[in-house]
Amino acid sequence: MYLFYSQKIIIPASKVSIVISALQLKKIIDCGFQPLLCVCTQIPGGSLTIRVTDPSSGSVELLVAGVSTAHHTSSRAVAVLIAEL
Repeated sequence: MYLFYSQKIIIPASKVSIVISALQLKKIIDCGFQPLLCVCTQIPGGSLTIRVTDPSSGSVELLVAGVSTAHHTSSRAVAVLIAEL
């Protein structure tokens, strides 16, 4: 007879590394600016250009170039980025 015990392994959040793909990052940013229209363009080197426009008037509400994607590895970090913009 074999007995198997489940063992709970607890890993501190600071030790866990989660990677968000560029596509996921763009989608989270896009959702954060709704109902405005947001277009994220990845430029060489891995940074993003974020352009937010008002769909009814077409006016550009926000244009930010060179947003680093290196530090935005969680949905919380992306939420902080959107709040800062």
